[in-house]
Amino acid sequence: MFRDQLKDRSKAKIGLSIAVAFSLEAACSQSETPCTAYVPVTVAAFVPPGLPVRCMDAADFDFEGRVVRLSHVEYGALVDCESGCYSSHVCAIEDPALVAPELFLATWSLPEERPDAVAIDCPGLPDGVLQTVPHCVPPGLRHPVVATSDFRDWAARESRNEGPLRVCVNFYGFAGNWP
Repeated sequence: MFRDQLKDRSKAKIGLSIAVAFSLEAACSQSETPCTAYVPVTVAAFVPPGLPVRCMDAADFDFEGRVVRLSHVEYGALVDCESGCYSSHVCAIEDPALVAPELFLATWSLPEERPDAVAIDCPGLPDGVLQTVPHCVPPGLRHPVVATSDFRDWAARESRNEGPLRVCVNFYGFAGNWP
């Protein structure tokens, strides 16, 4: 039931998310990522309302006759800009075979930037922990595309070459720590 409420809320937020996406900062905050994708479904599902979206990126994978996407959204306040600025991130699997995107990874800078889905997808996450890894395995991380050699080879290259979605896969791609 709670997941259905989250899906309904996500649908209602999509219009707001589209407006937020168009207000992205041209330089994509302090991010080094290209910010070339448009992923309003992930924004609507996981970014808490009212927070600025700073960057969106995605990688597409051919899987069982459809395109499955790993999306990345950088959002929220810029933190610790004296040492280079960072903010919150959420990564999700978008699959046309699913009703809604699935959480792949989240890391947030401030408690109020924690995605609501974390309470559903990582119910045992300790208070004060500001990321899902290595504490839980969200449903997006269990998606079958993640087990393919195409995905894992891409993830290793993305980590090694500091690609735009490296925040999504560094923990897994560098050392092969796949669940």
